[in-house]
Amino acid sequence: MLVNELAQIAPYHKELNPLLWEGTELKLEVRYKLLAIAKHFIDFIDIEELHLRDITLSGSNASYGYAETSDIDLHLVVDIPQEHPELTELFDAKKNQYNFNYNIQIHNIDVELYVQDAAQEHVSAGVYSVLDDQWITEPTYNKPEINDREVKAKARNYSSKINQALQSTNLDQG
Repeated sequence: MLVNELAQIAPYHKELNPLLWEGTELKLEVRYKLLAIAKHFIDFIDIEELHLRDITLSGSNASYGYAETSDIDLHLVVDIPQEHPELTELFDAKKNQYNFNYNIQIHNIDVELYVQDAAQEHVSAGVYSVLDDQWITEPTYNKPEINDREVKAKARNYSSKINQALQSTNLDQG
């Protein structure tokens, strides 16, 4: 029973999101839309020399762990010169402003844009180059095994620690 409840909260599928993928190939229409969105974001950022290296899709919609509420993480991978670390803050501010101002969706899936420094390692179960139309890190299907007894024991342990901390009025206890 607990496994079924967990599967609804954190689903794990046997296939990539069929709204975006045909098997392990990104649908052509989705790729073109992502490229158009990236171009719009680049124009919005309005930096003359962006030094774009790649445009990538990552996160749960580039793996088997997507949910109904999962968004599409679209990254502009750029070279940020070491002598201009302030660009990171500018890119973050522009990203926040863009994501706030525009409600971008593909097949009713929100698209969230990021600017990622090419020197920064990006860790994700799957990373797909939208620009090159190929996997950088192809996800593998490894369905997690969940043991109800272990989950319940862990929950009881945390519940006990919370109760002890509340009773002692020392919230750091436990």
